[in-house]
Amino acid sequence: MPKASPENSRIKMSILKSHSYDNETWWSPAQQNSKPAATIVAGMIRRFKDNYANGKIVGKVNVLMFYEDKNLIHKETIH
Repeated sequence: MPKASPENSRIKMSILKSHSYDNETWWSPAQQNSKPAATIVAGMIRRFKDNYANGKIVGKVNVLMFYEDKNLIHKETIH
């Protein structure tokens, strides 16, 4: 089973991009499920920014939206 997937991860991150680019979805690492949501979100933001800075994410990203149990728990605007 993958380390991060809809079935075994606690937090979903939607990467919303500008028009003409496809949005992406990332899932939190399953081994972090016991950590507080704020800790998981902070780690996901850090990993996202590292990948974005290194050019591994294509397109202009506007917003990151974080969900737990289909409820929005955090919104991060990307400049």
